[in-house]
Parts: sequence; C-alpha cells; structure tokens
Amino acid sequence: MRFRAHHLFFFSPSRLFLFLSVKALSNSRLRKRTYLEPPLSTDDGCIIAVLSLSLSLSLSARACACAQQAIEKYTESIRLDDTNPAVYTNRAAAHFNLKHFSQALLDSETSTTLDEKWTKGYYRKARCLHAMSDNSSNSSTTTKKNKYENVQEAIEALRIGVRYDPTNAQANAFLRELELESLSLPKDYFEMKARAKEMFRGGKFEDAIQMYGEALRDEEKRRERGEVLESSGATTASNNNNSISNSLRATLFLNRAECYRQMGQMQECEKDCEEALQLDPQNEKGLLRRALCREHFERFDEALEDFESAKRSSPSSLLASSGIERCKKLAAAARE
Repeated sequence: MRFRAHHLFFFSPSRLFLFLSVKALSNSRLRKRTYLEPPLSTDDGCIIAVLSLSLSLSLSARACACAQQAIEKYTESIRLDDTNPAVYTNRAAAHFNLKHFSQALLDSETSTTLDEKWTKGYYRKARCLHAMSDNSSNSSTTTKKNKYENVQEAIEALRIGVRYDPTNAQANAFLRELELESLSLPKDYFEMKARAKEMFRGGKFEDAIQMYGEALRDEEKRRERGEVLESSGATTASNNNNSISNSLRATLFLNRAECYRQMGQMQECEKDCEEALQLDPQNEKGLLRRALCREHFERFDEALEDFESAKRSSPSSLLASSGIERCKKLAAAARE
C-alpha cells in the first residue's frame, strides 16, 4: 500500500522522523549509484510540510532525540554510500533543527562538492549561513564575519543553486527574501556605529549592544587585514594603523558600556570600560564610566582614583568634581 499524507496524523513526531530516516536509508541501499530525487508528488509535499511542522518543536527533549536518531541513520547510510548528496542534505536538515549550524553547513557544502548542480545543497548552505548570522552565540568578537557578509555569502550560494535549477520555488523565494534583507543591513563598522547610535537614542539598548558587537567584529577583521576604513567608506591599506584602530575600538567599547549602564548591567559596563582603557588609558569617558561602576559596587577608593584621573584630564569636568566629593564622603563613612 502506498504511504499517503493523511497517514502522518497517526504518527507521533518521533515515529515520523524515524520513519523518514529509515526510508532514506533504504533508498540509499537500493539506489547505490542513483541519487537524483524524483519530482515531489502532492503526498510527498505534504510529508515534508508536516515534517517541518514537527521539527519546529525541536526544543523539546523528545524532538531532539528524534533528530539525533535521524542523524545516526543518515550517517549509517553515508557509510554505505558516501557519494549520494541527497543524504548529506537530509542530515544537514537534521543538524539544522538541532541548531548544529556548523555541522549542517559542512554537510551542505559536501553535497555540492559531490554534485555541483545539487540545488538543495546550496539552499541548505544559505539557510545555515543566515541562521549563523542571527545566532546569539555568534556575538563574540572572535567571529570573523558580520551579518551582512553572511547574508551576502548566502545570496551567492542561492544564485548558484538557482542557476542550475531556475524553477526551484524554495530557493527562489529565499533568495528574494535575503536580497531584500541585505538592503537594510549595515555593511561596515561606520554604518553599524551610526545604526547603534540610533537604537540607543530610541531606547533600544539591547539592539544597540548587539550592533556595537557587530561593529567591533568588523573592525577587528579589517584590522587583521591591515585595512583602514575612512568615514567616507573608502578602504585604504596601512602598515601602521594601531592608533586609529585603538581609538575607534575604545569608542565602540565605551558606547556599548553606556548601553549596559542604562540597562543596569554594571558588571558588563565595567568590563567594556576596562577594554576601552586598555586601548586608551587616559580616555575621560572611560575613566568616568568605570568610576560610576566602581561606586555602584561600593569600591569607593577605586572610584575616587578614577574620578581624580578624569579630573586631571579635564579640570572643568563637573561629573568628575562631584564624583570626587561624593566618593570621599562615602569612603570615609565606610571606614568608620
């Protein structure tokens, strides 16, 4: 009896995933050298739609276990035949739903290496790149690509895939979506800094923090390439751009520190001030903001030291003067 779409409603999500995984494994054994997938029937389309709905619940332990079982089945299939790109893209989908984006990306790229005309592989790759650009774990300053660059790479992958299969509705729709999204993304750290300032003025402190992080990553990447990006957007090469880079990074850290301060996250604020002062030890804003953090944590002697350093840098600073007076009184009261 042919499997019909309405039969899916008798399956739990875990049994559904396992059924499709076993089906993929058996197909791989039967089609040792043939991997081109037949056109989707209406029932097949319904199966995929219901599977996608089931995978959207992957945050539950049960769904995660299902995806892991599918990965194991696809891995077994690959051991039997490692030349089938369809199995790699299927395993990539399972990894994707577990948010294992790096593994999913690797499987997607392997599938297009096996068959450069495998459009589904380019589609999966684009999905991974887009998800990695949005993933919160991608926010550390060690990441070498900003969101705009990830989206551009995803667009490039989709364009290759669509060139081989112009009628692929899924790939074409995602390509149009990303092309539209890319128009609104900041391209470099000057645009990111300007966007973050707008977010700060609008009270969107969390968004501003994320954008300043993007700007820091972009600046670090360009610095490693020996590039200096001018405010006009022009890029020039320089063998000695440390002073420019340090000044810019200090500003970015201090702006993000102020976002943290506005949100009451004083520990994070102090960390960013420390980063800025390592780059620019006499930065007045850095000294003042770190002093406010230290005062908040009742480390009055340390706060007083920062206020006094800021006062020496800017004798007319009212914030430094009031901070000195305040911390002297608080420090004396604490010693009593």
